[in-house]
Amino acid sequence: MQRHSLRRFSVLLMTLLLWAPAAAGAQTFVIPAVRATAAPSMNGTIGPQWRRAPQVSIGWNVDFHRPASNLTEAAVLFDDRNLYIRFIAHQREPVSATQKSDGSGVDNDDHIGLYLWPSGANGFRYFFEANPLGARYQESSENQDFTPPWSAVGRRTADGYVVTVRIPLSALREAAFQRGACSSIAT
Repeated sequence: MQRHSLRRFSVLLMTLLLWAPAAAGAQTFVIPAVRATAAPSMNGTIGPQWRRAPQVSIGWNVDFHRPASNLTEAAVLFDDRNLYIRFIAHQREPVSATQKSDGSGVDNDDHIGLYLWPSGANGFRYFFEANPLGARYQESSENQDFTPPWSAVGRRTADGYVVTVRIPLSALREAAFQRGACSSIAT
């Protein structure tokens, strides 16, 4: 397992239902990003590459600004070309997922959301979200026509859903990401 030193970037990771914003007084944490030796499975399953990545529990409800009643787990991998994130969302209620086409309606379903600030708070902000069916939406403060070639795959599970995301580092304006020097994601 090869890790690289953190180089001048910060990233804020958020799920719609489970987020740890500093403004709300929630604890901050770091999700270690592990260099992938091969591309991980992107089919909503937990393959061998994903087992190498430390799994972190996210327990903040962004809607109500309090600890979450359902657990979401995240893991992060990267290689020279991509950032990979896997979310496992556990929930007691049935999964809500009807949006099958990409676009802004994804947030009407259960979904994961990911904010990235590769250059810190004063840099460009990138937002990616996907529902349990793999329908996606993205936006950026860099460009209102932001449509990078990223992918998301969702799969329902017995107690929630899994979403795996692949974001090309070339879609993010940050030299540390583009050099493959990512080592952790701080929230």
